[in-house]
Amino acid sequence: MSYLFSMTFSGNLSLGSARSQSSSGGTVQTTILIHGQVWERQDLIEEIKWCAAQNWELRMFVTADEHAHCRICWWSIGVSEDPEVGMGPCIGGTTWICKECYRHFVSPGMG
Repeated sequence: MSYLFSMTFSGNLSLGSARSQSSSGGTVQTTILIHGQVWERQDLIEEIKWCAAQNWELRMFVTADEHAHCRICWWSIGVSEDPEVGMGPCIGGTTWICKECYRHFVSPGMG
């Protein structure tokens, strides 16, 4: 596999955009918005925590006629000139997350 460039990241957990629900103890986030799709927080939280604890390397996906899926939201990552589709944080060339999930949950503020 070739690399456009590589950078190593380690993350901090954030819950990104979400709908909140009040409870007696305060506000609890119940949904998360990723790529315009609403996800239940409880369905993603374990993957988000796992991903936030990893060191990621930003890579371009270069294997033609194949694709990978984001470990958190299942966004397709594949060969494309669009950096939101063709590039993403990766571990060992086999485990990927999309750039949106990386920005929201793993390393907020990385743009």
